[in-house]
Amino acid sequence: MSNIVNLKTMLGCAAIVVVVWMVMPTSPTEKSVANLIDQFRGDAFYWNPNGEDVSYFDSWKFRHYEISCKILAAEMLGEMEEDGKTAVPVLIDGLVHGDNDIDTGDGILAYRSTIAIALGKIGDERAIEPLIEKLKINEVAYRASSEFGGKPIDGIGQEAVIEALLMFGPQAQPALPHLVALKENPSQALSGNPIVEQAINQLSK
Repeated sequence: MSNIVNLKTMLGCAAIVVVVWMVMPTSPTEKSVANLIDQFRGDAFYWNPNGEDVSYFDSWKFRHYEISCKILAAEMLGEMEEDGKTAVPVLIDGLVHGDNDIDTGDGILAYRSTIAIALGKIGDERAIEPLIEKLKINEVAYRASSEFGGKPIDGIGQEAVIEALLMFGPQAQPALPHLVALKENPSQALSGNPIVEQAINQLSK
């Protein structure tokens, strides 16, 4: 009889354990990463461009509100480093298919640059090849308006891509031939930039 009672008690405890496990909430980090991914995608906004909780009037208070919120989300995901790894596919998609840094007419919004640096800080090797692909392309800044005068800014975003690749250390050595080509081509905006020489020296070791 006592064995039956003990068995019932054990089963009851096991059931409690299972229920508790099933309703266990996600950790604050997991919740933050999920929210930041939503914000980067533009599905929802939780933090304004100053990093404060979103309030009703923020979209009127801040210029370029939505893109600035997305840039903040990418920056915050980068600061999470290892904890931000679940966001890597989304950030890569933004790097590959999203706009370059954005010329607003009164300044540059560092969209692609922030994504690149975030990927470098997180350190997931899945980002290396997409970063190298962006290194090959001398793109002009995305223009927020077609009415801007003057020559489009070219080569923008590439410096941050190089910085991001350097964060991977020897893993980024496949970028070497492309860095050398960048250095030797005077038509490239970064051909005389010291960061190119620095990157070549660092990855050649």
